[in-house]
Amino acid sequence: MVLAGLFLAALFAYALTAAPGIVAEGDCAEYVVAARVAGIPHAPGYPTYMLLASLVGLVAAPEHLARALNLMSAFFGALTVALVALFVLRLARVAFPRASVTCRRGAAVLAGLLLASATEFWNQALSAEVYTLSTALLALCLERLFSTGSAGLQPGSASSSSRTPRPRARLEPGVPGMNVAALAAGLAFGVHYNVGVPCAVLVAAWAWRARSGLGTRGVLRLAAAFALGLATFLYLPLRSLADPALDFGDPQTPARFGRMLTLADMPTGKAIGRELSVLLQQSAAVAGLAADQWPAWVFMLFGLGAMSLARRGAPRRAGLALAVIVALDYAGILANANFALVEELYELRFLFLPAYLVFAVLGGLGFAFVASRAERSVRVLVPLALVLLGAALAPWGILQARRLDKSADHVLREYGQALLAAAEGPAVLFTYGDNAWMPLAYLQMVEGARPDVTLVAAGLLRHPWYRAQLRMRFPELEVSEEAPGVAGIARAYLGRAKLYHADPRIQELRGFQEVPSGLLMRLVPESERVLPVVPPAPELSPRYAVLDMRERSLRADMVQAYARTSRWCRARGFPAQAEEACAQGLALSVPVPRLDEFHLARADLLLERGDLYASLGRLAEARSDWQGAIDETAEASDSPPAELARQRLAAFGSGVRKP
Repeated sequence: MVLAGLFLAALFAYALTAAPGIVAEGDCAEYVVAARVAGIPHAPGYPTYMLLASLVGLVAAPEHLARALNLMSAFFGALTVALVALFVLRLARVAFPRASVTCRRGAAVLAGLLLASATEFWNQALSAEVYTLSTALLALCLERLFSTGSAGLQPGSASSSSRTPRPRARLEPGVPGMNVAALAAGLAFGVHYNVGVPCAVLVAAWAWRARSGLGTRGVLRLAAAFALGLATFLYLPLRSLADPALDFGDPQTPARFGRMLTLADMPTGKAIGRELSVLLQQSAAVAGLAADQWPAWVFMLFGLGAMSLARRGAPRRAGLALAVIVALDYAGILANANFALVEELYELRFLFLPAYLVFAVLGGLGFAFVASRAERSVRVLVPLALVLLGAALAPWGILQARRLDKSADHVLREYGQALLAAAEGPAVLFTYGDNAWMPLAYLQMVEGARPDVTLVAAGLLRHPWYRAQLRMRFPELEVSEEAPGVAGIARAYLGRAKLYHADPRIQELRGFQEVPSGLLMRLVPESERVLPVVPPAPELSPRYAVLDMRERSLRADMVQAYARTSRWCRARGFPAQAEEACAQGLALSVPVPRLDEFHLARADLLLERGDLYASLGRLAEARSDWQGAIDETAEASDSPPAELARQRLAAFGSGVRKP
């Protein structure tokens, strides 16, 4: 009943705060698209997740598919919480055989609550992502490997006041438990490698230790269970043979299948070596990420939990298993991360969930370590401590629910709609990176929007398999091997459709000029004279997901797109369109809570409009906008737009108010 209540409470909290559709963070939109077409997302394809998601795609209506997959993440998040609590309950029975039932159950519930309220774990339970499924399989693997820890010790079989020695249970998994653990390990590889590897290591270690008892048949059964889990990878070549609308890597041949599994076409995991100073800085950054998961006082429980596993009589193998998970998680990610800048490790924060799961386990054991000693003197201390810990965690949980709430997050879909609205069809729209491709692919493949717009992922044009897919699906594009890039396709399509790209940066494509068109850049021949187009500003939901770095960049990019349009129009003698671009950019909804990147871009836009007004002789309006640029960045008064605005005001003989 306790575990069921914990599962339902976590599921309720996650479902209440889950996103209603696609979100900008991670690969949510791509997974929804892949589920809709039973396709293959980016390497390594995540076949275990995709099999489940594709089944959901068969029963959920397209307009509700994203929400359904978000709730699937919430379900597996809640399941992980319950499995972790069960695992801690088993450990506590062995590590603290004289502890009361209340103490052991309290430790299990506390471990579950710590994991459930961890910042990144809660965050990943709110959208269509692979990470809660991966942690559920990790928790299942651990629980099954330690599944016989309660042998002969049923809950409530002895009074909590009993001081007589109890027989110490042993954490020796039976053959069924090991087979389930092996199956979970194989399935975990098809969700994410950073969970599949530690699961496989733990199962192999247990099998080696129990090899004499298992015998040849037992070892073969374990191998068969593991292979059955790995069999989900057959989804990749089999589905690729059917040519789904999303077929990353086209893994229907052994060579391309191998490249898919080894992430050969992905930019990460290629630079293991780095300077020691950078590695130390990255390690400190990773520690900072862990510190953001819980209140500071919780970390004392983690230390006590580690101590409880190191003492005499403790289940040392359990402690070693937990240490292996943390070591493989942290060391593996730090060794293979391709990021030279420390702050970019933030983009990998969701890969540390296995370590956070271990910390939650240690937190529960830390409580049991203290409580089992305290109740020897005063039995009422344990329930009192549980009440106090619950009272301490409650404000944290409320804060997390408010901070991480995605129930009103529509920004990525709104951004995709704005991009499509800026393109006059028929059109070819080139995207650079995931920011634009994901929402556009979702709107077209799931919701069926704008079939008159042909979407081309420019970043994938370097891959022969992607060019072959384009030729098969869009033969009118004329993707030639002699000129397979954006410029070559655009030249072949001139006169038949309008051409756009969605990168906020100028691409400097030979033979083309890039004309700003709101959030897009229109490609026209260099010799052609065109009038700028200033589409109205899209209406965006003001509230944003505070952890979502991509959403932050999207909001800032949208403001900068209108500043880019204004500068282009001003430089080419279109002052009315330049002023309209500034007005539309400033009409974008101001995000809540405050978003510095957005306000910095807004200050740049105010600076641009001030410069426009000054060029037109409207000095009073120019001074007002320059001052507005300073006020907009009051919390970053040394920002470039604010400094330039001060210089403008000084040049035009006006004082500057302090921000």
